Amino acid sequence: MKWENLTADQLREAVKESNRTVVLPVSITEKHGHHLPLGTDTFINRVILNKAEEILPSMVVAPEVTFGQGGETMNGQGTIALPGELILALLEGICDELHRNGFEKILIADGHGGNEKCLPFFSQSMLTKRKPYVVFTVNTWYMTGEEEKALGDKYGWDDDPGHADRDETALVMAYDECLVHMDLYDPKEPHYFKGAEWMGENGIFSAVHWPMERETHVTGRPDLACRELGKELCNIHARHLARQVRLIQEDEKVMMRYRAFLESARFNGQ
Repeated sequence: MKWENLTADQLREAVKESNRTVVLPVSITEKHGHHLPLGTDTFINRVILNKAEEILPSMVVAPEVTFGQGGETMNGQGTIALPGELILALLEGICDELHRNGFEKILIADGHGGNEKCLPFFSQSMLTKRKPYVVFTVNTWYMTGEEEKALGDKYGWDDDPGHADRDETALVMAYDECLVHMDLYDPKEPHYFKGAEWMGENGIFSAVHWPMERETHVTGRPDLACRELGKELCNIHARHLARQVRLIQEDEKVMMRYRAFLESARFNGQ
C-alpha cells in the first residue's frame, strides 16, 4: 500500500489495517563508481520494499526520501548532500505529517550506510521533543550470518563490500538491469587507498575516514554480481523487513509504555 497510490479514503482504512504503522523509506542520491546510477540506494530500497509488500500486504509505505546525509561522497559528481540540521528538520516535519494522518509507529527503512549514525540520533531526539509517536529505524540490508555465507559460497566472496560492490550491483540488476553499466567498470582502478587504517584499528571515528579510503566510490567485487544474486538478496532482505514491520504492527505495549515514560519525565508540573 504505497501512500501515493491510495485515495484519501483508502489511506484512512490503511491506518487501521496497519495498526497505525507506516514505513518511511530513506536513502541518498550519490555517486556509485562509474557503473551504477546515482539513484542506486533509492532503487535498492524500492525493490526490497516492493517485495516486502508482497509478503505483508498490510504494510503502508510513505513517499520516499531520496536526499540526506551524504557528506562523505561530496567529492563525487551527482551527490546531493543536505546539511545535518536540514535533514533532521525534514524528517521531523515528515513524521509530524505521518502522525497527523493517523500513524503512531513510524519505521524508517534506511537504505544508505551513511545514515547509520544520523537516523538513530533522529529517533533519540524525538524523546526530548515529547512527540506523540515513536520512531523506529532498521537497515533494509539485514541478513543473518548463515544467509551471507550461503550467498558467498554460491556466488563468490566479495573481499571488501560496502559501496557499489557485488551486492549493490546485483540488486540494481534485479531492479532494472539496463541501469548497470559493467562495461564502464575497470577492475584495475584502485578501490582502496591506504593511510587511514589507524582510525578503525584503534576504535576512532572521523567523518573523513571513509572518503580517505574510498576516493573512487567503489569497494569490493562488482564483477561478481548477477541478476540472479540480486533477486536472492532482494528476497532475503524483504523477508526480514516484512518480519520487522509485522513485529511493530502487532506490538501493543510500546505506545502505552512510551506515554508512561513521557509522564514520568515530567518534573515540577512541567
